Amino acid sequence: MKVTDAELAAVRLERADFHGDWNYTIAPRPHVIAQVIP
Repeated sequence: MKVTDAELAAVRLERADFHGDWNYTIAPRPHVIAQVIP
């Protein structure tokens, strides 16, 4: 599997306070609610 630089940049990483360079959490993307225009 190959991941492009753009795809990797889109991943939301939350760095830990202790050694955040290798300790992190992958956070979910926020929900986007589409607006329906009549």
